[in-house]
Amino acid sequence: MNRPVLALTAVFLRSEGGYFAFVEELPTVNAYGRTLAEARESLYKLAEVAMTEDPLQGTGVLRENLTLSVSVPRSTAVLASSRE
Repeated sequence: MNRPVLALTAVFLRSEGGYFAFVEELPTVNAYGRTLAEARESLYKLAEVAMTEDPLQGTGVLRENLTLSVSVPRSTAVLASSRE
């Protein structure tokens, strides 16, 4: 069975004592390691947990879809139609 693949952006910042790492698309997922390899491994494990477990499950949280009607500025609409 093929598992879906999601491409995210891992960012690694070198500091005096090692590397701070975070995932741009998942603001609460961040890690630290003394080496780049350690930071990377920790970040990947945390991101995997964040994507497979729901920390709010069973806490009475209500989720619903939110649909917005967004107006497109006229200059953007003209550019889009001229490219077609």
